Amino acid sequence: MLKKKNEGFTLVELLIVLAVIAALLAIVTPVAVNAVKRAKTTQIASTLRNIAAAAQQYYYTEQDLPDSIDDLGNYIQGNVADYELSAATGSGVSTITIVYNGGGATVDDLRSIWNEVTDVDGKPGVKVEVS
Repeated sequence: MLKKKNEGFTLVELLIVLAVIAALLAIVTPVAVNAVKRAKTTQIASTLRNIAAAAQQYYYTEQDLPDSIDDLGNYIQGNVADYELSAATGSGVSTITIVYNGGGATVDDLRSIWNEVTDVDGKPGVKVEVS
């Protein structure tokens, strides 16, 4: 009689494949998480930079300081809900302060992308001087 050959994978072979997949996931997951965090941080820094430029443009066009981020509606597009703007004048120099109130990025994270980011009351922000 002819014996029928068993087809398929053995339990050991399946366990080896699962171990290889688990090892690959252990390597790839931190890289992917860091890439996502870096992308988010870059987006926040870019938005801070755009708001700062819009605030300067507002000041030089309107010859006045913006009272809030809402005043920049004609100068900037996009979602700026997590950002706050304030302005103050002193010693002949006006300072516009933009602060990021959302989560996901620290001052150091943002400073690694844009070195003008500073700590504003414990939150990442940027100060723009206009005169």
